[in-house]
Amino acid sequence: MLSTLGITSKNSNATLIEALILSFPLPMFYKLESSKTFITNKAFDTLAGENKKQILESMKKIQVTHNTKFELKLTTDLGKTIDTITHISEVAEGRLGVIIDISDQLKAKASIH
Repeated sequence: MLSTLGITSKNSNATLIEALILSFPLPMFYKLESSKTFITNKAFDTLAGENKKQILESMKKIQVTHNTKFELKLTTDLGKTIDTITHISEVAEGRLGVIIDISDQLKAKASIH
């Protein structure tokens, strides 16, 4: 899978990144800086649906300084807008991102106030 990014399976960092991406239950993506291709896991693909390309394009524009965390509203392919926290870190000459849906937490917090 990561061979599309120019990373060989002989590279232990690539093996670790691939294992993390594929096994993690939260939506994740990885982009090697020298490549235009993103690798995503099933949770990301399910979340993004047909909006996958649009979401990944917006992630390319984010300026990453080692560890970057920000809130972002995303629209799923079903037209539902969700609130997320996205964490992006520089890992093995690329960007590793994790998206966490915080919609329910924000609704609960709003109902308290």
